[in-house]
Amino acid sequence: MFTERDQEYLRKKHLGAVSNEKGSLFEIYYAIYRIALLLRQFNDNRLTSFTSQVEMAFVDDLLILYENGLSEFYQIKNVKGLTWETGNPHSIKYDFQKQMELLISQKLQFKLFLVYSDTDSSVVRVPPSISDCTETRFFPFRESLSRLLLESPEFRNAIQDISAEASPELDKLHHLATILLGLWQSFDKQNVTLERIVTHIRHFTQIEHNFIFDDEIVVNKKASKLYDQIPYFRYSVEGAIFRWEYKEYLKGELSRSRYKIFEQAVLKKRPSLFEEIELFL
Repeated sequence: MFTERDQEYLRKKHLGAVSNEKGSLFEIYYAIYRIALLLRQFNDNRLTSFTSQVEMAFVDDLLILYENGLSEFYQIKNVKGLTWETGNPHSIKYDFQKQMELLISQKLQFKLFLVYSDTDSSVVRVPPSISDCTETRFFPFRESLSRLLLESPEFRNAIQDISAEASPELDKLHHLATILLGLWQSFDKQNVTLERIVTHIRHFTQIEHNFIFDDEIVVNKKASKLYDQIPYFRYSVEGAIFRWEYKEYLKGELSRSRYKIFEQAVLKKRPSLFEEIELFL
């Protein structure tokens, strides 16, 4: 349990973290990276929650609490020459040791992570005393989302995996990442569930975003019959994307808003040949 000295240390640690959090782009970018990774399997992670600057915790930059009860605590450090002995008044190793002891005493299922940005850091090798429950993760620091998308394949892939489009261009990835960033910054960052994030995204604006969890396209029955009558024309719906194919060599996709316009034109003109329907694609 906490001693009085522990409580005073954690109180000061938390206050210092909160005061510096606004300027900590590294922590913010890493949080939305983790959010994106879990949004990829949204239906299995609806109630998984995120908390930033965890009170009364030694490893406190980010907490991910999964639906199955697993807790992941992250310390996120954008520091040159980072070591396990870095820290004042206590080292990072000390904080991880104390966090481990605390969670074991509470009989919780947990993992601890140290996220670092310096490729020359010596923290890759975890001290033996905490190695059973601790892992390190490299994540690059960049001054902007644009540079992070350009220079970090891991971050770019995480955002691409939550796009409804098969091969989204960089500007569309930047749009999705910016939405996540804006929402995360607007929250109080305490127990923010993925379900809450998705709900806000869906109501953020009337304009679609092309996330994989956007409202699905529902094809009008009359339009479906018209599609089926066009020789060699095939279509499928994957979430918010309408995919079409003609004679196996022409293919494309339409986002939800573009599909609505396309469907209205089809119902109005009632095409019977691909050359006619192609005018609306």
